[in-house]
Amino acid sequence: MAPKYRWTDAQGRQTLRTIVKNLIPQWPYGLYSYQEEVVLRILDGQDVLCCLNTGGGKSAMFSVPLIALREVAKNPDLYPNLPTRSRPVGILITPTIGLAANIVSDLKKPGLPAFAYCHETITESRKNGENLVKIIQECSTYSLICLDPEHLRDKAWRRITSADTFRSNVVFGGVDEAHLIKHWGAHFRPHFKHIGAFFRGRLPSSASVFGLSATIQPGADTDSICRTLGFSRNSYYELRLTNERPNVQFIVQPLTHGFSSNDFPELLDYLNQNRKTVIHCRRIEDLHRLFVYAFDSLPLEPDRLRRIKTYHSLHSFDDNAETLRLLDEDPMCQAVFATVAFTNGLNIRSLTDSLAYGFPSTLDLKIQEAGRVGRNPAHALRGCLALGIGAKRLKNGFMHGNAMLGQRAAEAGGDFASEMGKIRSKFGEYAHKVQVGDVLDMKPIYIVKNARSIHALPVLLANTIDMILGIKCAGLGS
Repeated sequence: MAPKYRWTDAQGRQTLRTIVKNLIPQWPYGLYSYQEEVVLRILDGQDVLCCLNTGGGKSAMFSVPLIALREVAKNPDLYPNLPTRSRPVGILITPTIGLAANIVSDLKKPGLPAFAYCHETITESRKNGENLVKIIQECSTYSLICLDPEHLRDKAWRRITSADTFRSNVVFGGVDEAHLIKHWGAHFRPHFKHIGAFFRGRLPSSASVFGLSATIQPGADTDSICRTLGFSRNSYYELRLTNERPNVQFIVQPLTHGFSSNDFPELLDYLNQNRKTVIHCRRIEDLHRLFVYAFDSLPLEPDRLRRIKTYHSLHSFDDNAETLRLLDEDPMCQAVFATVAFTNGLNIRSLTDSLAYGFPSTLDLKIQEAGRVGRNPAHALRGCLALGIGAKRLKNGFMHGNAMLGQRAAEAGGDFASEMGKIRSKFGEYAHKVQVGDVLDMKPIYIVKNARSIHALPVLLANTIDMILGIKCAGLGS
């Protein structure tokens, strides 16, 4: 018999609120309204595209549906007749092993059993004599399976998704950091482009398909992701909120030495303030030089390697996981030098500074890097972009900002006055301080010198060049 109600009905909404209140006491005010809308639609099997700021609560989109269904299955007599599963399970595609492990660890707090399906855990299961395929098929041990898109092509997942028990209990197929479908799927990791085909071909039609990200720009990027995930026009729910971080001061830090140097004196200005910091590096080679410089600059004491750590793909799964734990829990662990593996989705609440050495390949990636900090809106935090000799074009932007702004407006089919109008509406009396930097032929970057008015909290450094990223998701730029 079909359920009498849907989750988006009044009865379903009240049921969800009751469950969250009773089972997640650390959220005394329940879900945010936008979270509730997404969760209800996933519970009803609708497709969703969700874009909101880093730290905005995207993890609730895949955890709360499973928590709610587990509770209804456990106590069916307490709740209305709603769509449910006897052993609810979800699939979440994650771009890195580190993110999968981070999610599994975080979900222990609300008591949701999750599993990171990767080479290390598969090997460990085989050593222990466990039939991992059967365990996942039965849906009794884990409620959420996190895996990378490359593993979807394994025979094991064809067997898992063919099992009747799994098909009758799977709630959703989701993609965390969905912007990487376009950015990485083109060349770097082409299996990202096949996620939608797997979900549509292997999961039942009752399962929701969703994508989550902080940096999906409207237009071509959104269209590309929707095509990949099989979203047709008007058939999915889209949530798009600003990804602005008013408690994060964005800073452009010119370097006195180029990136090929072995000296990075500006780094010490930040590390000497004893704030929890991640230093984003473009290559492992750059990471090594920065790490050696910081190590040599530390006092000669036995705890030097406790103060600074590295995080990259050449470390083992366990080593990287331990680094994240130390950064979050050990007061002596101050800084982590990391590659792109750290950028996407990791949730380290203790981080206060994000330093990026060199401009990333896209502005979306810059937003993601800065988004590693600022999880606590009550703290004043920093996102620094360190540019070397290659920043000449940015410096030219400071000197010739008005001319460049006019050129950009003309290219966009507008005019200088209309572009300045947009900026004045955003920055008010500080509009005369706005300049535009042309960085690597990308979208405009709005620059405000000492723009204290745009920060919700006092800025941490005076006389810096503050940066506002002009992308559509933030409601700036064109």
